[in-house]
Amino acid sequence: MKKFPIEKCPHCGNDEIYIIARISGTLSYNYKLDGSNDAYNGEMYEATKLTRISKYAYCNNCNKRLFKITDDMDI
Repeated sequence: MKKFPIEKCPHCGNDEIYIIARISGTLSYNYKLDGSNDAYNGEMYEATKLTRISKYAYCNNCNKRLFKITDDMDI
């Protein structure tokens, strides 16, 4: 996996990025019968497929476009 070309956003200093992706498939969401949200849902996305559709990574704080994604970045 190639290191990203920057370590933080030059606009706001944030260190997290996001990409735009399409998801397809099915999922199971578990509920407790007592109405609480304590049911385990850690594997809910296992039957889904994620397809990257953006060519760029964006700052998840200020939403600025940061860099172009290359195949060797393994995103």
